[in-house]
Amino acid sequence: MCCFSHCSSVLIMMNYLVVDFLEESACDVVSESWMVDPAHCRWPPLQSSKDIANAVRTHKVPDSSWPSFEVIVLYTGDDYEKARKKSKEAETHSDIQSSDETQLPSTPKRKKIANKRYVVTDSDEEVVPIRRSPRKDPVAASSRKKTATLPELPSLPSPPALQFRPPADKITPITHRSRSTPQSRSPALTTANSPNVSISPLQKQIMLILESIRADQKELLAEVKGTKCKVEALYAQLADDPENEKQGIDAELGLPVDSTEALDDLDLKLQEDKGLARKLVSFLSLVGGRRVDDAVRRIMGTCLTNQLAMKYNWMGRNQKKPFSKLALSNVILSAVQKMSKFRSASSSEVEDIQKAWLRFAADRDGGRSRRKSAGVE
Repeated sequence: MCCFSHCSSVLIMMNYLVVDFLEESACDVVSESWMVDPAHCRWPPLQSSKDIANAVRTHKVPDSSWPSFEVIVLYTGDDYEKARKKSKEAETHSDIQSSDETQLPSTPKRKKIANKRYVVTDSDEEVVPIRRSPRKDPVAASSRKKTATLPELPSLPSPPALQFRPPADKITPITHRSRSTPQSRSPALTTANSPNVSISPLQKQIMLILESIRADQKELLAEVKGTKCKVEALYAQLADDPENEKQGIDAELGLPVDSTEALDDLDLKLQEDKGLARKLVSFLSLVGGRRVDDAVRRIMGTCLTNQLAMKYNWMGRNQKKPFSKLALSNVILSAVQKMSKFRSASSSEVEDIQKAWLRFAADRDGGRSRRKSAGVE
């Protein structure tokens, strides 16, 4: 049963190992990816023997929470069931390699000892791994146990380097990568000039993480560039919009107007120059206000002084000039309706507020108090 780990464009064959746990004098099958180095192996902190077997079959990737044990590799193969048989043989025989497999230095025969990493429960006889507490000096403890149970062993040579040769027809080109499919990120495990690469499981994990980070950085850079282009386009659009040329419009038109002659001159300009009228609408729409009546009064005060307002009323009765005939009245209506809060304001509502503002012009700036004082005297 051969298992492959698929990393985008590269297929990596993972083996099963039969290892001797020196601290416990017990053998078991582990995944090749669980080996920290040739003499140490990680073990999953799982509660069920079924879960552990499934983790071995699927070559579950270990993490830092898995405890590490000192081991000796007794057998290497790509078939899980065969590795299980070799593990059982290793309980009573130290030499379990077949004639056509890689020979490793043999260890002396030993008595069959129960695996201390498992315990059988009384309820359903399920084999459950025992939770381990960290030891202060596991190397020293394992050395004492080896001295008590095993004769001195010769130094073991380094295991053969792991090699993989991806078939040429299995290599697929890198396609568009999606954030929701991290498996599509392709680590650069091989190059055209190095068809045979020796790499440890830890190096594979590091390369996968680095490639994932690099891919995320490329995506973020592309998003930043896209956002920059949109902002630059928006700035260009705003710069070309004539309605945004509002700075200095009040000084250009002499606002607030303080004489009838200046108001007539402004009205003539607004009638002849529609662009100037649009600029004034945009400028007055920035005056703002909490309510419609507040916004209209603020705009009227920006355009006219109170002394000039006393010479006008809406229809021009009682020897006053008609404000409704001026183009400025329509500019004020457009400016109010341009405000986002008052887009639904009706023309009659805005006109009524202008009428009231003109009607009570004599009462503003202390006019009512002066009239009361004059009446008392």
